[in-house]
Amino acid sequence: MKNPEDLPLYNQALQLKAQGDIPKAISKILEAIKIAESVSPICFTEDARVFIESVSITHSGLAKLYFTAGELFAIAGDMEYSLQYYKLYQYHNSFIKYKWESDKCLFSFRKFNEHSISDLVNNQITVCRSTAMNDPVDSLINSWSEEKNLRTHCKDKNHIKPLVKSFDYYRIRSFCFDKEKEDETVRNILMWSHYADEHRGFCIKYKFSAHFIKQGENQLCEHMYIRPITYSSEIVDIRIPTIDTELAFATKSKAWEYENEARLIVYNPNNTQDFLGIGLDDESSIEAIIFGCRCPESTITTIKNIFINNPVYINNSVKFYKMKVKYSDVYHFEYYEI
Repeated sequence: MKNPEDLPLYNQALQLKAQGDIPKAISKILEAIKIAESVSPICFTEDARVFIESVSITHSGLAKLYFTAGELFAIAGDMEYSLQYYKLYQYHNSFIKYKWESDKCLFSFRKFNEHSISDLVNNQITVCRSTAMNDPVDSLINSWSEEKNLRTHCKDKNHIKPLVKSFDYYRIRSFCFDKEKEDETVRNILMWSHYADEHRGFCIKYKFSAHFIKQGENQLCEHMYIRPITYSSEIVDIRIPTIDTELAFATKSKAWEYENEARLIVYNPNNTQDFLGIGLDDESSIEAIIFGCRCPESTITTIKNIFINNPVYINNSVKFYKMKVKYSDVYHFEYYEI
């Protein structure tokens, strides 16, 4: 059983839905879900759960089952159950094919403020709602989920509100990575000007473990992963009835390609806070802090003291650097250890 279509009960649920017999359709889809959930997974691959006796169903297949259940309960007017099944749909829909499977160094450009300092003090990554991004069409989920967009092309209108609500549990955080050569991110003058307070801020070099980059399956239905952004020069039409997480949160205009962005995408259906702190695991660490060329000495001292006085960092060998103008090539900055 790799897909829902392999389950006669799933197909029967769709037929009953088309006939307008929603109570029976709900009964059939719940039976189908029970069968899909009844086999315990013995291992976990990139895009599929592998079961005993070689019986398997992909995460996208499970997502399809839960989506159908959410839709049916919405049509029946039970928005609470509809939302619960849409949450499960989101959870399984977030297990996309990963492009990174091993440890990875990523960079975060920050202003010096209470939020960036709090992350350092607590050795955590703070994720936020996608509406906090500086690009009005980043993430695309925000435009797609507008009611005036969905109502133009969704056949069944009842499911719109609970489906849109299920996206409220995503949080994101942006990083950059060296795409072609070492240190190209740190030397990117646009990143310093746009995101590090015009060189008065700093850049954090993280080393994330494979586990942090790709979290495994769990009973809380919480999931997070890091993936590079897909930059598109093609026309992107979001007048579609459903949207996957790659298009919703990890697709941007090619105009942003200079950022070499990678995005931490978190789905937590058990938390409604606008900002959520994600602690680094034991295999992940901060490798270096690079200060902008205009960064005040007071900021440098404050950040250094965090690492000196915080027991969390006792075993960490964080290095500190500062950017400076390269007089022989003024548009290509360099940095030195301090």
